[in-house]
Amino acid sequence: MSDLAPLLTLDELVEAMDALLVPRRPGAAYRALGEPLRRPDLISAIAALPPGKRGIRKLRTAADLAREGVESVMETRLRLLIVRLGFVEPHVNVGVPVPSQVPAPRGAAYVPPARAERTADQHSAEASRRWVWPDLSYPSVKIGIEYDGEQFHLRDARQVARDRARQDLLHAAGWRVLSFTAPDLDDPRRIIARLEGAGCPLAPRGLARRRRELERLDLEWDQRSARG
Repeated sequence: MSDLAPLLTLDELVEAMDALLVPRRPGAAYRALGEPLRRPDLISAIAALPPGKRGIRKLRTAADLAREGVESVMETRLRLLIVRLGFVEPHVNVGVPVPSQVPAPRGAAYVPPARAERTADQHSAEASRRWVWPDLSYPSVKIGIEYDGEQFHLRDARQVARDRARQDLLHAAGWRVLSFTAPDLDDPRRIIARLEGAGCPLAPRGLARRRRELERLDLEWDQRSARG
């Protein structure tokens, strides 16, 4: 990883680190990069590198931005963009309890997060619940954010049915769900409008960060257009 730092952009490094970190569920199908790391171990390994190593500052910044539980590169890209557009960073694949009376999507597993320590009362309450994990979320305002990849989510009829059933479960739990696709990532102002319209929280100094990001993206667009 350290040898790649000078060759990759910051976002590409974050994507690579997210892919190396522990997935939400063991054996996630997309993960084929060996034994997953915990984020503190990744940060410690980078901290141990020589201070003068080429790309070390970029590596440290990327490690600060990397998160455990990410299940696709596009989830990483969407999360980073949301933050740069001035919003509070959304949670990554946090379990949402949903009513057990709602029919479950066929083939979906609903298991309470193993890392959560639960009291006897919570165990009793969970007996009547299942769990769904939105890709990204704001639990405080009950907003889930999903990235729908065209090949996997939009062309596979069974996956589309499962996605819709998952959204039904979240709606039954009182959540609102926003879905994004690849073209949305090229239209940041549309993303802003949808997140603001849903009530997603703005970060401190978020508007200044948003202005800088939009100026940067507009400049990149103008440069690409000029090259043409």
